[in-house]
Formats: sequence, C-alpha cells, structure tokens
Amino acid sequence: MMSEPVDAERRWKMKVPSREVLLANRWMRPFAKHLSDPRIWQWNRRSVARGAALGMFITIAVPLPIQILLAALLAVFVRANVPVAALCAFLSNPFTTPAILAGAYWVGNLALAVENRMPVPLLPQSGSWMERALEWVAQASLPIAIGLLIMATVLASVSYVAVHLAWRVRIGRKWARRRAARRKMA
Repeated sequence: MMSEPVDAERRWKMKVPSREVLLANRWMRPFAKHLSDPRIWQWNRRSVARGAALGMFITIAVPLPIQILLAALLAVFVRANVPVAALCAFLSNPFTTPAILAGAYWVGNLALAVENRMPVPLLPQSGSWMERALEWVAQASLPIAIGLLIMATVLASVSYVAVHLAWRVRIGRKWARRRAARRKMA
C-alpha cells in the first residue's frame, strides 16, 4: 500500500516555527501573553483567510521595512493566522516596490481622473537619477497614496475570497477521495 503524499498544509506546518518555539525565544517573552492565544495559530479557513487579507493589505498599503512586524502585530489583534499574515507581507520587497509604486501611481491617477500625468522617470545617463526619482515620488504622492490604498483594499479582498474558495475546493477534493476509497473498499 502506497503512502499518501504529504499535502501542502502539512509541509507548511513543518517549515513554520511552532507557537512553543516562538514563545521560548527570549525576544518574544514580553509578547508571550498575547502570542499564547491559540486562535492566532489555528489553521482554519477563517483564520488563514484573515491572515492572508491582512498581510496583503499591509504589504501594499505600508511600503516600509516594518511590514512583517506590523502584519504579525495586527494579526494578533484581529485574531488572524500570524504566520500567514507575516508570510503575505513578504510580497513587497526591494525588487517589487518600484512596480508596486508605479502601479499605485497609475491607479491613483485613474481614480483621481488626472489629465496631466507626470511621466515616470526613466534611468537617465546622468548621475542624478536618484534625485529625479525622489522628486517624482514627492510630486506624485497623492496619486500614489490613493493608488496604494485602492490596490491594498482590492488585493486584500481578492486574497480573502481566494483563500475561502481554495479551502472549499481542497475540502471537496478530500471528500471525493474519501468517497472513492469507500466505494473501492465496498
């Protein structure tokens, strides 16, 4: 009899540090009271969906290097799955941030119905490309802020629904396998 392959959930759980390991860390001891709540570590449809939505919202809406910490802290307060929220916050990184900001600028301009759009600065040959890029971001701050908020809301909503749908499909497949196994045995 062949053994059933380890599904994605079990592989994920094997790689993510357990609650006990995190609480034993000396840096986490001050937060042990809040992190010991079992609801933020549960692997159920609602908790994981909340964690994914929260992590996606934070990764887009807060373009700062503290996204992972902020997502984990907020996950505690909304009782979302902390590891999922922290993992989803990894979407934004130094490689994806320029694309996210350019997309936010475009979405913000669409939302504000701005006619005179500033062109996105390309990398010029002169050595002042960083100054021009920072000047562009300062001038485009309103469309970028509006675009980030819209993108974060849409991405969080889509990820929430996607987790619920994926969970439902996964459970449906498990039940179908069980029914097939019962028919096979009968």
